[in-house]
Amino acid sequence: MATTTEIHDYLRILFARLGQVHCSKCETHLHPHSPPECAQTIKSTQVSGWIVAPIEGEILAGELLKSGFTKYLKSPKSQETSKTNIVSRTLSSQSEWVEVRLKDPKALITDSLLIIDRINAKNCTLKRIVEGIETAYSVGRDKALFIDRSQSITPLFFSRSLICPKHGSVFLEDLTPRHFSFNTKLGACDSCDGLGKQQELDWSKLFPDDVLPFWYAMHGWVKTSLIRSKRAETLLTKVFERHSISMNDPVEDWPAKFKKIILHGDPKPYLLKFQKRRSSYEEEVIWAGFNTIIDGWNNDAEWLRKEGVCSTCNGARLKKELLFVRLGGLNIAELCDLNIKQAQQWWDSWEKNCSPKERLIADQAIQELKNRLKYLNDVGLSYLELSRETRTLSGGEGQRIRLASQLGSGLTRSLYILDEPTIGLHTKDTARLLAVLRGIQKMENTIVVVEHDPIIMMEADHIIDLGPGAGEFGGQVVAATSPKKLVEISVKDQKKSDFNINSTGAYLANLNSVSKQRTPQKPKEFICLTSLNKNNLKNLSISFGLGCLTAVTGVSGSGKSTLVLEELKEHLEKILALPKKEFREHIKGRSLFPEKLLVVDQKPIGKTPRSTPASYTDVLTPIRDIFAQTKEARKRGWKKGRFSYNAAEGRCEHCEGRGALRIEMHFLSDVWIVCNHCSGSRFNNQTLTVTYKDKNIADVLDLSISQAADLFKNHSALKRKLSALIKVGLGYLKLGQPANQLSSGEAQRLKLAKELAKGSRGHKCCFLLDEPTTGLHFGDQKLLLAALHELVEKGHTVVMIEHNLAFIKASDQIVELGPEGGALGGELLYCGPPIKTKSESEHLL
Repeated sequence: MATTTEIHDYLRILFARLGQVHCSKCETHLHPHSPPECAQTIKSTQVSGWIVAPIEGEILAGELLKSGFTKYLKSPKSQETSKTNIVSRTLSSQSEWVEVRLKDPKALITDSLLIIDRINAKNCTLKRIVEGIETAYSVGRDKALFIDRSQSITPLFFSRSLICPKHGSVFLEDLTPRHFSFNTKLGACDSCDGLGKQQELDWSKLFPDDVLPFWYAMHGWVKTSLIRSKRAETLLTKVFERHSISMNDPVEDWPAKFKKIILHGDPKPYLLKFQKRRSSYEEEVIWAGFNTIIDGWNNDAEWLRKEGVCSTCNGARLKKELLFVRLGGLNIAELCDLNIKQAQQWWDSWEKNCSPKERLIADQAIQELKNRLKYLNDVGLSYLELSRETRTLSGGEGQRIRLASQLGSGLTRSLYILDEPTIGLHTKDTARLLAVLRGIQKMENTIVVVEHDPIIMMEADHIIDLGPGAGEFGGQVVAATSPKKLVEISVKDQKKSDFNINSTGAYLANLNSVSKQRTPQKPKEFICLTSLNKNNLKNLSISFGLGCLTAVTGVSGSGKSTLVLEELKEHLEKILALPKKEFREHIKGRSLFPEKLLVVDQKPIGKTPRSTPASYTDVLTPIRDIFAQTKEARKRGWKKGRFSYNAAEGRCEHCEGRGALRIEMHFLSDVWIVCNHCSGSRFNNQTLTVTYKDKNIADVLDLSISQAADLFKNHSALKRKLSALIKVGLGYLKLGQPANQLSSGEAQRLKLAKELAKGSRGHKCCFLLDEPTTGLHFGDQKLLLAALHELVEKGHTVVMIEHNLAFIKASDQIVELGPEGGALGGELLYCGPPIKTKSESEHLL
């Protein structure tokens, strides 16, 4: 999300300019020292000492003599064999230093401190000290030391580059914003290419029976492949011995650190002894981990894998050394892990505590960054983390993020077109969204909003109502006036004979309502979930009523999707997967327990013109049977397959029954154009000669669902399916309308209608719906609510995530989460029937 809103761009600039570099091994703060800065530091000590250049490795004394250097420092107690570098040994040494003269040009000097100058800081000029430091930098590869002769102060280390005195590691020079981008080679983690994720073994699949010891818990396929190698068995034994873990311990009892070693490997080598016929030998072997080992066995092991966090960067996406560049104690990945509200508070705190120099450098970037955070908060997204991937956002969240981005751009005299910006938005946040829209308007911009939310409609300056119906019954401007006047006109015209009670004005004037009077059903059987802790849920225990309509509501980010589409769904899937005998035992005494689970989401029913409402709802099959039974079809010996656009015998061969041809666009979405051979009818000319009531198969597919219901009114099975589609408000759709032309709301209602059409023949089903009222007019909402109540009356269970107050009031059970989004959400505020008293229902509405 940070990249979409340009917040990440400003963070990269700030980290490149103000980031404090630390050593990746010891976290020592690294910063370069200019010669004048070094001279001031040495001058302030007021002691006598040496300016020296550390010479690492071996060098001939003759080379130093040629350059004019005659002496170096040596400590009688120095540890020449130490693995630490000369600078680190010097800084930690407590012994006296002795000057040694270079005499023999052929002598080999190892890890020496070459004397550049001997000075008295009290009396020496700054110019001389600067010259000494510059010489030391050129000889000592950007490193220099000042050592006090009396050892009253510890040696001072200076470096022109970002060098750690303890480890000698040199950090990146000249940090730029590109270094902090995970979309460039400069910054991206080498292991995951900046994605923060890798394909890794699924622990539950590798050890399906983790209550058993190692060899018995392991998947059979892996075990069989592993025991073929005596070397692998021996190595695994050594791994367990080193970490004091018994192979007889249950896998589930292993420490997390050891599990990580088993999966990803151990960099420390193991000494293995191998025995041959007449000799033995030893070899150092590294345990590479199951991730690497199984990769080398078989490329078909994808079923053992899952998408996991990158083990190198731990999901931070950047190179390890860049994560040790910090601002205010946090690296750029840690800053992006904060949610909007936390980020606002953090930057306010940082701005108060920063130095005047930092404030001057960061001022403009900070203002832009804080403005964008404010706009994101204003559109009700304070609970979202900056690192949240855009593909995991809902449609409403994505649209509001784009809206906040536009606010940050400060454009004027522009036209903004918004499509349902209140999707997924709680009523509480609608007022904040309106304030944002008014803010855009005040910048001399024009805003056009496609919306069905009554609060937004009543706050608009001008309202255009299209209708009076949908599809071929719409396309006319019913009203174009102010919301207030629209209500007045509706109230005035309500007694006229031609008044449309389903018009927008009628609903806004409260002359019609989405829900009808209905007594809520009191659930007698329940699905009980306990100890729910996933994501931001806080140890919840909830009972969902069976055979009733449950509305799960709450502010955005409060945990509704986690509760319904993850916890409840996984719980039901687990029960429904039980063997029949165990399933019957589990549901004993609960006659309404669902035998089937259906997630009715807004995903498309198909991505190509081949999929249609007729084919998806299985309406096309009985229509093909009707055409196959006609006199002309029987005369020619044609079966129902002849009237399928998926079969070669009857379809248009040019477009293969799609009715359209796809033109591939290399850098854009593919374009579909009407087939010029069949003109979109999908069938060849011979097939179109067969008619039913003067209509061929292409004519029937071109009918609206309402027209088709009238045409086939004498066919009970077909009429039942078509009636179900009409009940959910889809009577205007054409039977053969391509699936890629349907809206998300239409796709969702098609899925519902398919189950409604089964009537009492279907199994008891649990429907999980996510914002079913999205994109629906009041009239369509009324039809949808009636359809949901019909499902409940037939014994089905319906659980919906919803913010629409009419649907919440018309439900049998309400589950509200909150009180806020993100980390402040996940609490159960209310679980029970709809509340009638105003005082008790304030938090719900």
